[in-house]
Amino acid sequence: MVHFRLDQGSQDSQPAMFRANVLVALVGIAAGVSIEESGGSLTVNVDQGSSLNVQQQGGASEPVALVSDIAALATMIHSVNSTVAQVNASMLTGQGALGSRIDGVDQALLGATQSRAALAAADTNATLSRADLLAQLNSANAQIAGLVAAINAIADCTGTTCVPRIAVCNLSSLGAGLSARGLSVTMPALVNGGAAVSVGGALQFASSTGYYLPSTAARSITCTGHGWSGVVPTPARCIANCAVCSGPTGCSMCSSGYTVNVTAPFARLALTGAQVTIDPRGPQANRQRPPNAANLAIGKNNLVDGTPNANLWYTVVSYENRVCTDPAWVQVDLGSQMRVGSVQTWMYWNDARRYCGQRVAVSQTGAFTGEEIEIYSTPGTDYGHVERPAGNLIYANGVTGRYIRWWSARSNVNVGTHFIEMRVFAAPLIAAHNAVCSRTT
Repeated sequence: MVHFRLDQGSQDSQPAMFRANVLVALVGIAAGVSIEESGGSLTVNVDQGSSLNVQQQGGASEPVALVSDIAALATMIHSVNSTVAQVNASMLTGQGALGSRIDGVDQALLGATQSRAALAAADTNATLSRADLLAQLNSANAQIAGLVAAINAIADCTGTTCVPRIAVCNLSSLGAGLSARGLSVTMPALVNGGAAVSVGGALQFASSTGYYLPSTAARSITCTGHGWSGVVPTPARCIANCAVCSGPTGCSMCSSGYTVNVTAPFARLALTGAQVTIDPRGPQANRQRPPNAANLAIGKNNLVDGTPNANLWYTVVSYENRVCTDPAWVQVDLGSQMRVGSVQTWMYWNDARRYCGQRVAVSQTGAFTGEEIEIYSTPGTDYGHVERPAGNLIYANGVTGRYIRWWSARSNVNVGTHFIEMRVFAAPLIAAHNAVCSRTT
């Protein structure tokens, strides 16, 4: 039971306010309202079992008017309830339709999920197929590579054109009489009865006696799959009576019975003690000073200072007790390969003494183990030339070398060996020069 009580300010305003409040209070209540009046109060019964008591404190005319308003209100409530019922029915219908739509969406999602799974399976199958195709492609490439290697082993190909290779090169294709051309030929292992060279074999060429190979000429040719790699070089003759030469004007060694004489702009070389090496076996700076490094350096400088002076014998590198068969030595390094025109040497000369074991040689390597070219020597244990203030001038005739070594043992006067002075006259290899092989007299 719901009770409405209206506290009014005046009777004139009460009915309207009361009706308004009842109207508001009854909105949304279901239809089927009955109204009863008793003792100045109104009772509104609703079909749900609820009731509304309205306590009136006014006159008798108010309930009558209120009852009319309530009746009208009940009619409105009935209409509202009908509308609500219709809305509820529509909502039920809409819920059913919405449920159907949701079911449809669920079905669509299920179908999409199934389609996605099918696509994933298809992608997996495509990946496997691609792997198979790549494996087949790699296998085909390997087979192609094998075929290409097999073809390259027997032919040379450019584009779509292949030229078969040969297995051997015939010597006959080089022409007859190689040695008659002034060539010395070193052959590889021969095949086909000595008539051919297998692929990869090479012929090495050198000039024979009296000839030289120009600098542009090939020193070797190789048998390839398509023949010889080059042509046989053509040697040129040396000057008359020359046995070994490297060009049209030079001569390293004349034929038997002839001596090389080289014309070149030979000049005296300015040498220093730093270019001097001495025999390490017992050198003495002199008899009055100890052979320490400083004193030996003085002796080296004096050897090539260009001022021979026998009276300063105590400032030169000296040795004692060197027998004729075991001479001491001093050596100069020219700094580069040069053509040596002559060498001039001075030993102590004041008493016209002579020394044994004297020897002068030129080397390209500085080894002096047999490769050197000897330009002067005193035979055996004989004492050589008489020493004099002018020194001993030794002609080298343009021999090529970088190192010059001078040997000497004791003198016929005492056991001392005194290397007073050494001069070298030479010309660079690039200098113009001419060689002549003169008959030995």
